Amino acid sequence: MKTYRQLRTTRSITKTAGRAWRTIAACTLALAASAGPALAECDTSICSGDPCTITGTHYIDCLCDLNFGSKTVTIAPSATLRADGCCFSIEAANLIVSGTLRARAGCITVTTTGYVTTNIVSNSAGTIDVSDGGSADITAGGAVTLNGRNVDADNSAGYAGDIAIIGSSVSGTSAVHADGGDGGDGGNLDISSTTGAVSLTGNVTTNGGGSYGWGGYITVDSADALTVGTSTRRMQAKGASGGDGGTIDLTAAGSAAINGDINANGAGTDGGYGGDISIDAAYFSCATVSAITATGGSGGGDGGYIDITATCGASVDCDMDVGGQGEMAWGGDITIDAGAGSGCTALVTANSRLEADSSGTDASDGTVEVSGCSVTHSGVFDTRNTNLDSGTNIVRYRNNFTANAGSSMLADDDGGNLIYCRCVDTTPADGVCDTPAACVNSPTLNGTVNPAATIIPTAMAACS
Repeated sequence: MKTYRQLRTTRSITKTAGRAWRTIAACTLALAASAGPALAECDTSICSGDPCTITGTHYIDCLCDLNFGSKTVTIAPSATLRADGCCFSIEAANLIVSGTLRARAGCITVTTTGYVTTNIVSNSAGTIDVSDGGSADITAGGAVTLNGRNVDADNSAGYAGDIAIIGSSVSGTSAVHADGGDGGDGGNLDISSTTGAVSLTGNVTTNGGGSYGWGGYITVDSADALTVGTSTRRMQAKGASGGDGGTIDLTAAGSAAINGDINANGAGTDGGYGGDISIDAAYFSCATVSAITATGGSGGGDGGYIDITATCGASVDCDMDVGGQGEMAWGGDITIDAGAGSGCTALVTANSRLEADSSGTDASDGTVEVSGCSVTHSGVFDTRNTNLDSGTNIVRYRNNFTANAGSSMLADDDGGNLIYCRCVDTTPADGVCDTPAACVNSPTLNGTVNPAATIIPTAMAACS
C-alpha cells in the first residue's frame, strides 16, 4: 500500500472534522435566525384533510417541526416550503413532493411511517433543495421513490452538503447530487434500504469543483439487489483540477448490476490521485455500456483502487481503469474476487479491458488480481508500460483457469503474470503441496501472455 494512502486518510479525517464544524455552524445560524422572517410560519393547518395538499409558497420558521401525524401529505406542483439558512422538519404517514422543499444553506429532515415520493407533474419542480452547503435527511418506513428532478446539496461557492436517504427500498430516476464548487470538495451521499432493493438510475454525484476540489463520498447499502446507472446515467465522485477522486462504497445483500459509468478519477495537471471504489455483493455484473474508473490526474496523479467482492460469481463485461498519469505516477490496483464456492466463476468477457498501467516518465504500474473457484478470461489484463516497472497480473483459482484465444495478459517484466493454482495434496492430505508441487488442473493459456506466466501451485481448499 502506497504512502499516499496515509495522506488520503489524514485528508479524510480533516475533511470529516470540517463537515462536523459546518454542521455546528449551520445549527448556530438556525438558532440565531429562529425568529425567522416576519411572514414565517409553523402551522400544520396549511394542509387540511387527509389526504391533504399544500399549495402556494410558505416561509417556514427556523427549527419548525411540521408534524402531520397519520396524514398523507402532498406538496403541490406549484407549492414551495422554504427556510433558507434554517432547519425544519416534516413528519407524516406518507409524503409526496411534486413541488419544492427548500432550505439552502440549511437542513431538511423528513420522517414518515410510510412512503416518500418525489415526482414531476406537468413540468413541476419535484425537488428537495439544500444547496449552498445544506443537508437533507430522509427516513421512510416504506419505500422511497425519487422520480422528481433533483435532490440537490450542491454548493457552487465551496464545500457541498450532505444527503442521507433510508427507506424499505430506494429507487428512481432523479438526479441526486452534492457537488462542490470554487475549490470545494464534493459532499456525502448515504443511501440505504432496510428490506428491499436499491435502484439508482439517475445521475448520482459528489464531484469536487474548481481548483483542488476533492471528490466526495457515496455510500449505498442495499438489503436486496442493487442497480446503478444506465447507458446515459452515471455515478461519480471525481476530483476537480488538482483534486483527488473520492470514495464510492456499494454493498448489496443480493446482486449488484452496474449499468452506467462509475467514476472516482483524480484530475488536473497538478496531480490528483484516483479515488477508491468498493463493491461487495452476492453476485456482481457490469454491462458493456459501463466503465469503472479511478485514474490519476494528468500531472503525476497515482491511480486509485477498485475492489470487487462477490459471494459467488462475477461477470465482468465492462472496462476498468486505475492507471496513473504523468511523471513518476503509480498505477493503482484492481481486485476482483468471485468467491470460492463450487460454481463461483470470475468471467471476464472479450469486451473487458482491466488496466492498471501508467503513462509518463519514470511511471510505475499497478496490479490486476482476479480470483474465483474458476476463472475464464477472454479480455485484456494490462499492467505493462514502456518502463516495464512493477506491473503485475495475478490469477488465483481452485478448479480451472482458461485464458481463451484473443485474450491478453500484459505485465511488466519485473512484475510478471503470476498464476496461483490449487496444488495436489493427497499423500497425505495435510494442507501441504505434494512434492514436486503441481496443479490439480493446469491452466489453459490460449491467448497472449507477456511475459510468460509463472505457475505457482499453492495449498488451497477445494471449492466448497
